[in-house]
Amino acid sequence: MADEEIGRISTELVAVRKANTLAVFHAQSMSGTADHPKSVVEAQAGKLG
Repeated sequence: MADEEIGRISTELVAVRKANTLAVFHAQSMSGTADHPKSVVEAQAGKLG
């Protein structure tokens, strides 16, 4: 693969710990900035109990 085909990849990890449970949320973008909407992380963390 040529260098110009590789480009930049943005990655973001968010870790949430509740009691003995550790959850990691991963976002990846091939063409910009990777981010997790705060509402999505809060909703998933709420499901941890």
